[in-house]
Parts: sequence; structure tokens; C-alpha cells
Amino acid sequence: MHIKKQAYPLTALLLCLTSACAADSPSNCEGPRMPELEARNPLLECAVLVDDQLSFPRNVTTHNGDIWLIDKGSNLFDNGKKNGVLYRYVKQADGYVKRRVLNDLDDPNDLAIRRHKGGERWLYLTTRREVKRFEITPPDSSSARAPQTIIDNMPTYGWHKLAAIHLSQDSLFLTVPSSTDHCETQGIAELVTYPCREEHQNTGQIRRYNFEDDQLTANYTVVARGLRDALAVQLTPDTKKLIVADNGWDQVNLDNTDFKYAATPHDEINIVDLSKAAHFGWPYCFDNTVVTPPYRRFVSSCDAYQTADTLLAAHSAPLSMMYFGGELLINLHGNNDSGAKTIALSLDRHGLPIGSPRVKIDWTTGQAKIGRPLGLARLSNSELLVTDDWNHQLIRLVFKTAKRP
Repeated sequence: MHIKKQAYPLTALLLCLTSACAADSPSNCEGPRMPELEARNPLLECAVLVDDQLSFPRNVTTHNGDIWLIDKGSNLFDNGKKNGVLYRYVKQADGYVKRRVLNDLDDPNDLAIRRHKGGERWLYLTTRREVKRFEITPPDSSSARAPQTIIDNMPTYGWHKLAAIHLSQDSLFLTVPSSTDHCETQGIAELVTYPCREEHQNTGQIRRYNFEDDQLTANYTVVARGLRDALAVQLTPDTKKLIVADNGWDQVNLDNTDFKYAATPHDEINIVDLSKAAHFGWPYCFDNTVVTPPYRRFVSSCDAYQTADTLLAAHSAPLSMMYFGGELLINLHGNNDSGAKTIALSLDRHGLPIGSPRVKIDWTTGQAKIGRPLGLARLSNSELLVTDDWNHQLIRLVFKTAKRP
């Protein structure tokens, strides 16, 4: 596929991103400001609109000052249309120029950058059935390469079609979501199978592929099972564990008036020990010790399954995760009262979350939503990029920093 080098104007240009601008300088806030978001969040120096001409932005990353962003192109449930786009925002002296790099992507969601042995950087991205990659070349280069497909025929279909990746020098971790809500066989009806047929379809799991001379091995290892829709992944600094956020089921047992759907089930933060595979309970158990209602005639106890490290608010939809400022940040995208927040957790010496989550950025006005945060990327030690598919925006958050003496 030919990589087009077509420029598109930005509604807003990022300014003052050169080394001459101090992180805590007021000039770092130049550009269209977002006063509602700033007023709600005292940790922010400012919130600056970067682009409001997106369709359904997903994840974002950065390299050498440039920004790479995946736009799904259509609504999450608009199936069968290859509307996805990969954008590159090329850094210039007075801001960014937005360029369309790839078109016609099928349900793209995630992207990451890896340094290969020769020093070149490659961008990896997920589509509905594939993982692709290409070498990053200078914006004005004539040697841009066509993307390579390195994983194909992923079993992503049904309810959930979006995959996530996380890269290290040694491995590529790929999340494969379940194709159903709770392994039901007729829509959202209570009829289920036991064991869940998806355990044999290789869904609801996390795979580990290894790199050998920058090429992926054909075979993979399943490092975690029983995860319904894990879309946020972070490898710990010692590379021994994965931190994974999983989205719980939505539609089970809605006719049971005793079942408190608004508060159940909790979404989860799970710790995956890469030295041994574990099953985290979906679809049989939720909230660590409770058997999912349709499975009570099959399963009497949750003792066989790995419990969650932290329970998040029900239906809060954790969709991205990253280390930032000595904390673990997670974007909660959910469309109910538990969503529209960026939360933070403290870390122990191994980089694992400890304590209770606290709100880092509130994306509401108390009664109404300012946005629904989705993707996360570091721009500097005091700046984050966040995508918002509610308002079709890319936003730069500048955090207050300690003043120099």
C-alpha cells in the first residue's frame, strides 16, 4: 500500500514545543484553550485543543516530536466498513501539519513504536483481523515502505472487534477480545454453554509473540485467559508482569430485579505473571468471588480463577493505560457516571499499582460530560495527549510543575 503524503490543515496548531520553551512556561499553553476542562481540574496548567476534525479517534503515540493517531473513522458498532485512518502530525517550528498516512483500515484501534536492532523505528498497529507494521521514515522521505502484515486471521468478530498491543524489545503482547458478552448463544439471552466455547476459539485471552532478529515467531504463548475485553496493557519495568484492565460483561440477567446492574460487574485491573498462565474468570465469575448468574448451575465456586488486583467502577470502560509522573494512569471512557475520568494509582517499587484509584482528570462538569477520554500518550514530562471520541478531538494537557527556585 502506498503511503500518501497529503497534508490536511489543523483547526488548532500546537505551539511552543521546542526545547526553548520551558515545561512550566505560560507560552506552553498557547492555542485554543478549553476553559471548562481547566476549571474542573486544578492540576492542569492548561488544556489545549489540538484537532477537532477527527471522526472516532482511538489510540495515539509519539516519536521525535511527531504524533501518530488512529481514527476508526466510524462508530464502534458500524460494522463491515473499512473507514479507519492513520494520521501523522508532523512537528514544525510553529506547530504541526496533519498528514493522512494509511486509509481503508478495518476497525483499527491500537498502535505502538519499537526500535529495531539497526536503530530504525517501526510503527505497529492493529486492525480487526491483523497486526501490521512499517518503518518510520522522515516526513519528506521518498523511501516510505508499504506496511507488512505480521499477524493475520485474528479471531476478532461478534460483539468485540478491537485488539490492543504492547511492545517490548523481546515481545509483542496482543489482546484478543471475546466475541460475546458472557458466552451466550442467542443474542443476550441466558442460554450459555459450559465450558464456554470461546475457550476453544482462542478468544478472551492475551498472547505473547517473541521477536527473533526483529521478526515475530510464528507461534505464540497464551499468558492469560478469561478476560472479556482487555484493551489497556502495560508491561512492568522488570518485564516480569503485565498490568491489564478488563471490561466486564454488560447484558447478563437484565430481567432479574434483584440484580444491581448499574453497580455490577466491576471492571478490573489484573496482574498477569508472565512466568505462568492464569484464568481470570470470564465468563464464569465476576467481582472475584461471585458466580455469573447463568453459570450457577455449572459452577459452584470461583476458587479456580485468578482474582483481580483492583476493582474499578462498573461499566467505567478502561480503554488505555500508561506510566506517567510516577503513577499509573488509566482512561475511563464509560458513558455512565463512572466513566469520563482519567484515574491514577500509586506504584510500588516493582511498578505495580497500590492503593485505591483517584481521579486525576475529571472530564465532566458534575452533571454533564466535557468529553470521554480514550487514548493516552506522553508528549513531555508534564504533558499528555488524550483522544476524545465524544467530541472527535485530540487534546493536549499541560500539568502544573514545581516552580524552579
